[in-house]
Amino acid sequence: MPKGVYPRVKPVWNKGRTRVSPIWNKGLTKEKDERVKRNAEGTSRKRLELFAEGKLKSWRKGLTIDTDERVAEAAKKDSKTMRERYARGEIKPWNKGKTKETDPIVKSCADILRGRISHFKGKTYEQIYGPEKARKLKQIRTRDIKKHREKLLRNLFKRPTSFEQKVIDVIEKYSLPFRYVGDGKIWIDRYNPDFINNNGQKLLIEVANRVKIHHSEDYEKRRTGQFAEYGFATLFLRDEDILRDDWELHILNKINQFNGTVIR
Repeated sequence: MPKGVYPRVKPVWNKGRTRVSPIWNKGLTKEKDERVKRNAEGTSRKRLELFAEGKLKSWRKGLTIDTDERVAEAAKKDSKTMRERYARGEIKPWNKGKTKETDPIVKSCADILRGRISHFKGKTYEQIYGPEKARKLKQIRTRDIKKHREKLLRNLFKRPTSFEQKVIDVIEKYSLPFRYVGDGKIWIDRYNPDFINNNGQKLLIEVANRVKIHHSEDYEKRRTGQFAEYGFATLFLRDEDILRDDWELHILNKINQFNGTVIR
């Protein structure tokens, strides 16, 4: 018999056998079963004791997403999972819809934080995070700001706007003598009107929504005055004109009245 090889005297007792009895805790949770709850609590207490005694240590203690790929991957996965759960409505912020006037906990938090000065105040990224992480954070911040600006500019210069398109639809449907020039085709001094008369009359139409007016209290006055210097009369169509139930007929009447004709 070769060295190190010995004959087996007794057969293996479980050779060829399969599990007959089911796993006792299969499908059970600590909310449903007292035994599972006791085991979970006991395990948690034991792990906390081992952590406190230093006999058990977290595998990622001292590691960060910058120094360890496993930590970075786990953080990315956790973040994605949380975002998905928020989107599905499975997780809701505890203070959503609450104010300090309606909720004592929110009031308590507000009282604690009132007047507190952030320990980051007056410090640079380098002082807070160190030179290497500060450099990465600045790159991310610069990239995000650039994306935001590009998106803002795309929306800002998207022409025609939804309100302007409604006016275009009315003009085309009823063959009104105006054409859209709000995309920069025509400038009168430093202003670009939205619509101009086709028949040679010095008539302009401006779609003045709340966003435009919000940025300047004298928006209509300034533009009317500037256009008047060049001999143009201006009709302003506001939100209340375009958001009406009978907006189409209303806009049609306003434009025709501006032209000298009324449709009833």
